[in-house]
Amino acid sequence: MFHRYDYDGNFEATPGQKRAVQEAVNALTARGHHVSYFSPRGLQEANVLYGLFTFADGGKSTMQKLANGPVDLQESCFCTSHGDSLLLQLVQ
Repeated sequence: MFHRYDYDGNFEATPGQKRAVQEAVNALTARGHHVSYFSPRGLQEANVLYGLFTFADGGKSTMQKLANGPVDLQESCFCTSHGDSLLLQLVQ
């Protein structure tokens, strides 16, 4: 059985992300799998902990990365996106 969600309590998934997950759901159901919607527990706490860990130094490292102009997303920890909250999880 597979589960999915597209809202983490803070940010809605983008239309492209929703479409990608829907395509995965369609492919799984076409192969006989069941996919259900669910709301994971603990996402709000996880977001708070993420912020605490990311800015544990009071934002000093973040400001250093931003000091020289635009940030190269290919080489930076800023690649994280709340839009990544989409999940397709295998439950055994």
